[in-house]
Amino acid sequence: MDWARILAYVTGTVDQELLGRNEYLAAGTAPNVIRPWN
Repeated sequence: MDWARILAYVTGTVDQELLGRNEYLAAGTAPNVIRPWN
């Protein structure tokens, strides 16, 4: 097994998911967009 390749793949997928989630939140379309501290 090529551990470096597996690690790079997993890290890449996590990064993609976090980027997508951040864009989703930044767009203001998240259900919890009403924040109590605003």
